[in-house]
Amino acid sequence: MSAYNPPTRDSVIFNPEYFQTSLADLDTTYLNQNYLRFPFAQGAETLQQTTINGDLTLNQDKIHLGNSSQITNPPLSGIAIGAFSGNNSQEENSVAIGNEAGQITQGEASVSIGYASGKTNQGISCVSVGRDSAFLNQGAEAVAIGQSSGNTNQGIEAVSIGSDAGNSSQGTRSVAVGPLAGATSQSANSVAIGYLSGQTTQGTNATSLGHNAGNNNQGADGICIGRNAGQGLTSGQGANAIAIGLNSARTSQSTNAIAIGNGSGDGTQGEDGICIGRSAGATSQGLEGISIGVVAGQISQSSYGIAIGRQSGRFTQQTEAIAIGRFAGEGVNGTPANQQNEKAIAIGKYAGARGQGANSISIGGYTTAPSGTDIQAANSIQINATNAVIDQLTASTCIIAPIRTTAPATTNNTLPLLYNTTTKEVQYNSEPDVEVALTGTITLTANSYNRFVFITSVALATDRLNLPTPVVSFPSSITIFNSSATNCLLGTVAGSQIRVGATTSTTITLTANTSITLQTSGTVWVRTATG
Repeated sequence: MSAYNPPTRDSVIFNPEYFQTSLADLDTTYLNQNYLRFPFAQGAETLQQTTINGDLTLNQDKIHLGNSSQITNPPLSGIAIGAFSGNNSQEENSVAIGNEAGQITQGEASVSIGYASGKTNQGISCVSVGRDSAFLNQGAEAVAIGQSSGNTNQGIEAVSIGSDAGNSSQGTRSVAVGPLAGATSQSANSVAIGYLSGQTTQGTNATSLGHNAGNNNQGADGICIGRNAGQGLTSGQGANAIAIGLNSARTSQSTNAIAIGNGSGDGTQGEDGICIGRSAGATSQGLEGISIGVVAGQISQSSYGIAIGRQSGRFTQQTEAIAIGRFAGEGVNGTPANQQNEKAIAIGKYAGARGQGANSISIGGYTTAPSGTDIQAANSIQINATNAVIDQLTASTCIIAPIRTTAPATTNNTLPLLYNTTTKEVQYNSEPDVEVALTGTITLTANSYNRFVFITSVALATDRLNLPTPVVSFPSSITIFNSSATNCLLGTVAGSQIRVGATTSTTITLTANTSITLQTSGTVWVRTATG
């Protein structure tokens, strides 16, 4: 109970003289004149050291607690708690809690909680929670939660959650979640989630997820997912680029490049390059390079190079080289002489594994020994299905293995292959065979070149079939089949000779029921096959 008697309307303390009346005078009029009407105070009242139990309602739905809180242009309804909170132009239905919270021009229906939270120019329907959050110029309907989050110039409908998230110049409708995520110049509609993700200059519509993902200069529409993905240690991630995986495209990823996998494209990845697989294209992948597979094209893959398969094109693959298959075109680390050179092609396990000369082609694997140091010679071709190493150390050669052996040729269905030195084409002659009934000596004409000669009969073993004069201007061949049961002789004219192995003579014996293929070499007919 108070030590004073109840006051009248004009008295500020209790005075006993006002209680000197009979019970008959205690009506509503008398009580209204002599007593306070609970719960409303009449006139200006000062409450000191007062404890209030229950609800407290103030005129016009306003609550102002704190030194100089809400002095200028107070709203009809609002809450300001703390020194200088809601101090100047706090708008309707807004809430400012904390010293200097919402101090200058707090927008309608906004909330600022924490020291200097939403301090200056907080827009309508905004939320800022934490010391210095949304400190200056928070856009309408933006959210900043965490110390210094959205601190300066946070855009409309932007969201920043975490210490210093979206700290400076966060773009419209962008999202930054995590300490220092999107901290500086995060562009409109971008997303940065994770500690330091998208920290500096994240481009429009870019996305970075993970610790340090897209940390520095992430380009517009870029995507970084994973710790340090597209981190931008030097020049950042280019527009429309994609980096997915731990340390993928970490250093400098160019426009439209793609790196997927732990450490893929980790170094300098060129424009439109593609790296898929652990450490694929990890160091200096060139323009439009492609590396797919574990450590494929790992070190210094040149522009337009293609490496598909584990360790394919791994070491210093040169411009426009192609390596497909495990260890294909791998090369030797630190040995420039053992690399896959320009425009070389290697297809198959270990194809060109220890290097290829420029323009060489290897199909089938094992062009060189997996542990050797010899490279496939330049401008050479090897098709190898033997599953064994075939060294090819001479330039401009062609190796095909295996080639099936067959029974003696009996018809012109089995013809020698021809090589046209002008068109560089492999050909065969489809002309009808030449039939010979051998009696005595018969000399073939130049019309027999590149044809199948069928000896239908032999009268005597001394009967002789002479070959035409070799034509030196271009190589020609003849396949001759002795279908009779009698041996015959093959001879030459005009001083030409026949070479079989290491032996050269003017006459050889063609055994019954066998065939021989001869090819011109200057003035000599050289046996190339028998059957």
